[in-house]
Amino acid sequence: MSSSIFLLIFIFNIHTILTAPPSLTSYDDKVNALLSKMTDEEKAGQMTQITINLILKDASKPWDQIEVDPVKLAAAIQDYKVGSILNVAETGAYSVDQWHDIIGKVQDEAQRSRLQIPILYGIDSIHGANYIRDSVLFPQATGLAATFNTTLAHELGKIVAHQTRAAGITWNFHPQVDIGRQKLWPRLWETFGEDVKLVKDMGRAYTEGMQGDDLTSRESVAACLKHYVGYGLPLTGRDRTPAWIDERHMLEYFLPPFEESIRAGAVSVMINSGEVNGIPGHANYHLLTEVLKEKYQFHGFTVSDWEDIKRLHTREQTAATEKEAVRQAVMAGVDMSMVPFDFSFYNLTLECVKDGSIPRSRLDDAVRRILRVKYALGLFDGRNAWPDSSALATFNKPEYDETNLHAAREGITLLKNSGNVLPLQNSTITTANKLIVTGPTSNVLTSLNGGWSYTWQGNDESIYPQNLRNKTILESLRARLGATRIEYYNSSSFNQLLDINDLLNAAQSASYIVVCLGEQAYTETPGNINDLTLDDAQLRLVEQIRNRTQIPIITVLVQGRPRIIRRIVDLSSAIIMMYLPGMEGGRALADVLLGDYNPSGRLPITYPKYNHHLSTYDYKLTENRVGNFIDVEFEFGHGLSYTTFDYSNLNVASQLEWNAQLTITLDVRNSGTTQGDHTVLLYVSDLYRTVTPPNKELKGYKKLSLQVGQQTQVQFNLRRDDLSFIGIDLTRQTEPGIFTVTVGSLAANFTLAAEQTTTNSESTSVDKLCTKAINPYQFTKVRLWAEEGNYFNFCGHPVFYYDSVVRDRSAMSKPTLLLLHGYPTSSIDWICMRDELEKRFHIVAPDYIGYGLSAKPILFSYTISSQVNMLEKLMNSLKLNQFHIMAHDVGDSIAQEMLARQIDDRKFLILSVVFLNGGLFPESHRPFFMMKILKIDILGAIIQNIAPLSVFASGINRVFGPSTKRSKLELDEMTHLLFYNAPYNLIQRLQCYLNERVKHRDRWVDAMNRVQSFKENPICMRLINGPIDPISGKHMVHRYRQIITNPDTCLLDANIGHYPNLEDPANTLKHFFDFHKSL
Repeated sequence: MSSSIFLLIFIFNIHTILTAPPSLTSYDDKVNALLSKMTDEEKAGQMTQITINLILKDASKPWDQIEVDPVKLAAAIQDYKVGSILNVAETGAYSVDQWHDIIGKVQDEAQRSRLQIPILYGIDSIHGANYIRDSVLFPQATGLAATFNTTLAHELGKIVAHQTRAAGITWNFHPQVDIGRQKLWPRLWETFGEDVKLVKDMGRAYTEGMQGDDLTSRESVAACLKHYVGYGLPLTGRDRTPAWIDERHMLEYFLPPFEESIRAGAVSVMINSGEVNGIPGHANYHLLTEVLKEKYQFHGFTVSDWEDIKRLHTREQTAATEKEAVRQAVMAGVDMSMVPFDFSFYNLTLECVKDGSIPRSRLDDAVRRILRVKYALGLFDGRNAWPDSSALATFNKPEYDETNLHAAREGITLLKNSGNVLPLQNSTITTANKLIVTGPTSNVLTSLNGGWSYTWQGNDESIYPQNLRNKTILESLRARLGATRIEYYNSSSFNQLLDINDLLNAAQSASYIVVCLGEQAYTETPGNINDLTLDDAQLRLVEQIRNRTQIPIITVLVQGRPRIIRRIVDLSSAIIMMYLPGMEGGRALADVLLGDYNPSGRLPITYPKYNHHLSTYDYKLTENRVGNFIDVEFEFGHGLSYTTFDYSNLNVASQLEWNAQLTITLDVRNSGTTQGDHTVLLYVSDLYRTVTPPNKELKGYKKLSLQVGQQTQVQFNLRRDDLSFIGIDLTRQTEPGIFTVTVGSLAANFTLAAEQTTTNSESTSVDKLCTKAINPYQFTKVRLWAEEGNYFNFCGHPVFYYDSVVRDRSAMSKPTLLLLHGYPTSSIDWICMRDELEKRFHIVAPDYIGYGLSAKPILFSYTISSQVNMLEKLMNSLKLNQFHIMAHDVGDSIAQEMLARQIDDRKFLILSVVFLNGGLFPESHRPFFMMKILKIDILGAIIQNIAPLSVFASGINRVFGPSTKRSKLELDEMTHLLFYNAPYNLIQRLQCYLNERVKHRDRWVDAMNRVQSFKENPICMRLINGPIDPISGKHMVHRYRQIITNPDTCLLDANIGHYPNLEDPANTLKHFFDFHKSL
């Protein structure tokens, strides 16, 4: 084999490593070593999961009297080699102390087994650690989705993980990323709604919040996506009944949320309890193996749902025996069986292995996947599998309740507000004209929390801690207004109207009447219904009140499904959708009713008007023709506010080039009389395509907070992939044509241009080798940037810099801001923020030596110190002796060196520093494998000269967030600037900064702390960070907060990566300007 071919193969392998997502397979050496020692019995045991009932003395005893039976526990682990346990007994949630006792005894017993493999304990922490007493019970998923706030979803995931792991439990059966498009389904409220993008975004954020940066951390738990796949669209709406979903719809709607969270790192998947197209989820080889494990490269493990392998025999009847059911499930791709009441799966699996119907290779594959996750969780590391006794002190924090209240308030959705009856006028509520509160959900906690609240069904209020009784809607209103101004009438149960004569008589002199309707707690099969219409008794309650009085009726809906209320919509003065808002729901509603919080929730589902008209917002156009019009009660995304928001100046370019990005902007103004939060929704419609297009699709959303009279510009970016769909051949594709952008009442068309084909001589593909001619000036943006720049001489080498004085002669009267770009890009990185920054600052933005349009001499020393020397000369030549700094990536290191020089010799006065993502501390910097390879002298130079530019483009793109990846054109610009006039060894030479970070770490950190305490002109600092950045994301923020005095940090949206200045310039600017206002 020739050396050149060998090197090309090597480069290809490097490229594969660079672009592959993080994998559990890094543990395979340890896993395989352990696997080689295991017997068939030990392997079958690892695949077996039992419920806690099998190891308790008496599972029927009250929760506080539950005890582990050591004999039963030993039998489970020593005799049947069980690898996983789950659940609580039917009597409900345990205290943290109890969990510590249970988990401790379980892991102690596992240590007495031959191979000492820890137990993986699983639990349903669905809306908080709901099987742990005194935990925070958050809003259920639809209520969280109504916030359209992925940052909040991420935060809730973190808190759930903290409280679950604090009890010693390391595996959580959540989030549910089924898409909720069947309104009757009793698990609709466990989903993030009916829209693909919203479910994808929320699922990813929640998964990342729970799993954190490090699964071994006692702040993290393993996520379990469920229920794979199509569970949420049963034809009848009944739980665990057949769904009929064609392959195109499966690929378009149902699979993407799972794929998204798998790419986010989810390590386990629970399987659909129903069937799709006649094939049970637990026997579907195509979906479990061919799609999940092979196409999506999922290296974690799958787990059955409750007793569902047995049900292949008893319910679905695809297996004539239980043994055949085990064989079908395991061979389809099920790795672990939630048995859960006996050890039959263990015995039958061994029988199948013995007779060859389950090959040992499949047995090993399943166990390998399970062990990977146990290693990833650190369960083999010291005492990490045991509960941490110190967690008792930090289990609950006061800020958790405030986060819970914030989540409940932000999700509440105002559906109707006739005559601006809300917020209630406090002064009109008196002892003579009281506020009447009535309805079946007004004084119960179970409806606020729903299923999975202390017990499975969540409907046993006797198990709720007594100190929570004041959390109901009624008691929350009494706490705000005083008991003497409120009159409560127990007027109806959920399905029976009681004696309401006293209520009707009192209604005539009331100030307002709050009628709280909805559903009692339920989940799964017990929640099946035949009719989506709200119970007749509840509807008649509103009707009879309205027949007696014209006093305003405020209808409050506490429900997991959008129950049909057509009869009372016109009778209600205002309607509020609370979903299942959690333990702080009562207080949140009181805040909304009384105007202390302005509602901002938006429906994540379409609210139907008729039982047999359960459409979704993205209906096909043929569904809305004459004689067949779409008629819903409230549209997806509907949600009112106490203020008004005006949209104007929608700006959309007329054409989107095939490999470019389309920027959409509009102005949003709070034109009302009170501050408000508001979610801007961006829809796109494809006018014509080969597969019939939907009416519209949600392609973006932005959450704003605006003061009265405040106006802001909102920006969305669209790329070709955002316009893709599943085509006739069942592949994802995009077709050129005309599209319509809709934001509120504004709309504009644009055309997606066809892909341009070029000859080899004309091509500027990023696949050209680095040794080919590079010309960044062919790109319009680069050319315009260069035309507005200047050069100055440093050590005989021309250095490019941008100075805003060229565009604005008045800039010299403004404070100076020095912008320091990152590696391996250039000053053009600041172009998205330039215009706004120039309104307030005189900007100087250089390309360092070796970067961008500056010289790249072969013999230059590319150290951080040399770059700072260059900057000092530049600022001196411009006669600028004091300035602010904003820095990114390697620019952070340059800024750190400049701060260190402030200690000894203040040639210049640095006024403040804002850091963006970068390797501030080497111990928290996580360079990619490619970056380490490029540091090697000869090898780095060889890679630079042989590797296609696409290798470097892919590496750059990997650090961007999932929804902010760069287009091919943008990557072309970056890579051409990188290699423009570059000597053969440039990349390897530039990488020296990685070693300097280690060398100067202590000096730089010391300077960062000392400059803040200067007696004269102390230097303030802020870190603005894109948290999903794999190199220096939120883990860098965590370290910054640990070692920097008075740390000032801002985390951007959970989907923002390494380049805040390019991915989220608006919010980066907001945090930057807020920081400067505080100086």
